[in-house]
Amino acid sequence: MKAIVDSFDRQIVPRWRDSAHTIGSPDLLPLRARKGVTEWESGIEGKAAALAEQQSIGVAADLANTAILLGRQDLLALAAKTLLASGAGSPEYLADQIRKQIERPMGEKEGGCPGQDTPRREEMANLRRQLILEPRNPVALMDLARLQATSGHREKAERLALQALALAPNNRWLLRSTSKLLTAHGKPDEAHRLLTRSGATISDPWLIAAELATAQASDRSPKFWRQAQSFLEAKAFAPTHLSELASAVGTFDVLDGKIKKAKERFHQSLKAPTENALAQMKWAEGKIRNGFHLEDLIFNDHQAYEAAFRTAYTERDMEKALVLAQEWMADEPFAPEPVANVTYVASLLDDYEMAVRSTERELRLAASREICILNNRVYALISGGKAFTDEQAGAELSDWVSNITRDLRENRIQDVGDQVHALANLGLLFYRAGDLELGRKLYDQASDLTKTAKARQTEGAVLTYHAREAILSKAPWATEIMERAKKSISASTLPGPTFYFAKVEALSKAPHKAAEILSRASAADFRINLPKVLPNYRVEKTENGLILWIPKKSK
Repeated sequence: MKAIVDSFDRQIVPRWRDSAHTIGSPDLLPLRARKGVTEWESGIEGKAAALAEQQSIGVAADLANTAILLGRQDLLALAAKTLLASGAGSPEYLADQIRKQIERPMGEKEGGCPGQDTPRREEMANLRRQLILEPRNPVALMDLARLQATSGHREKAERLALQALALAPNNRWLLRSTSKLLTAHGKPDEAHRLLTRSGATISDPWLIAAELATAQASDRSPKFWRQAQSFLEAKAFAPTHLSELASAVGTFDVLDGKIKKAKERFHQSLKAPTENALAQMKWAEGKIRNGFHLEDLIFNDHQAYEAAFRTAYTERDMEKALVLAQEWMADEPFAPEPVANVTYVASLLDDYEMAVRSTERELRLAASREICILNNRVYALISGGKAFTDEQAGAELSDWVSNITRDLRENRIQDVGDQVHALANLGLLFYRAGDLELGRKLYDQASDLTKTAKARQTEGAVLTYHAREAILSKAPWATEIMERAKKSISASTLPGPTFYFAKVEALSKAPHKAAEILSRASAADFRINLPKVLPNYRVEKTENGLILWIPKKSK
């Protein structure tokens, strides 16, 4: 099994949510030069006073964004009077979203949760009708692009996103959303080129953060590195506008081994973090060996699905991690990362039905298939026995074997981790088919491949799964493989492999209880209850986002 969550090179690529769920997001707040603390901290009441003096759409929209962010229904209603007034001239898409926010209680999610896995036809039809009336509406075009991406229609989605950008080429949300779309489609180089060519990027910290992330994803040097450093050193904007930029710079520092600088940047990012920055910092915790204690911040951010998932996974609370991974998948239904992690955690829980179900969409949408997800699916089909009892699953497995052996033989698989996973799956298949010797040889090949620099941490996982099969098949070398797995896992810090090794270790002591141990019901028995550190931190919610007050270090 392979997990994106254990990948070392997470990038803080922008989130992409539809316009209804983006209203109120900090990255829609206007940039203001920070001349002094009092200016950027002027409160929501000040914005309401400004609207009373200047009845403009811009001021009203700013107040509406902040009111939604802070849950102030009264001030949202005040802003709506200006935005929805007869003859106000508000863009129809903005007026429509404000009406929706007023009609439903604060904090209630439209349609249950953002980003349904199977987009509603009605939603697509509504957007198409809206585009007949407003064919040059970039927001409607981008929302339709998101639905097309969720449905697996990649070319249509990209074409619609570029049409939207042509109508509003300097719009931050459109640029960041399109860069996310292209990156999710495996085109980070195109996403990076889009951002470097935009005239808006050099003066906007949100866009520079995206430029740095896509540069990392495409293995390129960032174009606006100096400008990023300048913004962060000068603290020219409110902390919420610098959060993702500080995370992006800190990520480069981690990868370059500049741990001290990385800590400074990630601490700067914590002053008013976005949920994306929280996820990046959760990733960074294990890399710089200095816990940030983000749990309160994550708990208070209702959209921090990935960060909350990473927290639960790190604590080896796999039941909770699975639920959160599913919420993350609903939030970003077009992206492969959450799907891969749902299948991975479900398999750690030995819930193979769940693992298989979560990949059904990927199977249907051939154009968007990811090798990691398909390998996880095959692992679940074999481990759960469905590959041997279901005719359709057996045919699918046969096709996979033909394709994967060809790809391995012709060196078509670029990622070492995917090569390891494919070989391990073949080993699993032959163990279950009764050819123990061939199964062992294939697992050994996978184990040998992990010794390369890019897959070294996966050796413990390969040996753990090999030990499981050796024990279940009563192979004479089961004890030997188990000892090797134990030695390798003892040097591992990855939560998933250590969690599953605990299961296999219990299996080695009581193989007659295999059905009980290798089940979802046993999850609580193999979770490590980590001690809770209670730092003297204070979390405060402001119009600029959540702020973590960090105590000064003693001299």
